[in-house]
Amino acid sequence: MSLLYRAIWQDERNDLGELAFRKMKAWVDEKWNSAIKVPTIGTATATWPSDAADGTVDLELSVERASLGSQEDSEVLRVRFVETRNDQTLYCEQSLS
Repeated sequence: MSLLYRAIWQDERNDLGELAFRKMKAWVDEKWNSAIKVPTIGTATATWPSDAADGTVDLELSVERASLGSQEDSEVLRVRFVETRNDQTLYCEQSLS
């Protein structure tokens, strides 16, 4: 069973990408007790001990940024966060702005 959710909206704030990045970073730091260092751009990985009998959780976080053509204040931010447990349970969170 899978669940797909997509939200599309328009927002005129110039700093929306940075706001989304800061919120995502705060969420990851709180959830994983700063076990994975959130990069400004690029990919980071970490392994965290699990409370479950299966041992560990592998974490992977990727951050990509791009500007949109000639519009100086338009930026695309893509964040992909994946948690993989030893029983192969996978959780993936993506953010776009």
